[in-house]
Amino acid sequence: MAGWISLHRKLMDNPIYSNAFMLKLWIHCLMKASHKEHKHLVGNQMVKLEPGQFVTGRHALADEFNKGARRDEVVSSITPWRWL
Repeated sequence: MAGWISLHRKLMDNPIYSNAFMLKLWIHCLMKASHKEHKHLVGNQMVKLEPGQFVTGRHALADEFNKGARRDEVVSSITPWRWL
């Protein structure tokens, strides 16, 4: 994926800003979300994704979320899913 996203400074007023894990998850979702309409292969089915949508699963999301995390910061596969 290439490109950039922008964040508004008002984010600092949101309760998510005070929780580093939830902020990381929210930014992760922003980075994964499509910015234009396109088709994505899911299993054997083509799915049309609109801007702001992305395909993930509980385990894939946890793997991506935990990538590069220190051992004491690794969360279980269900935790990010519950945060969503």
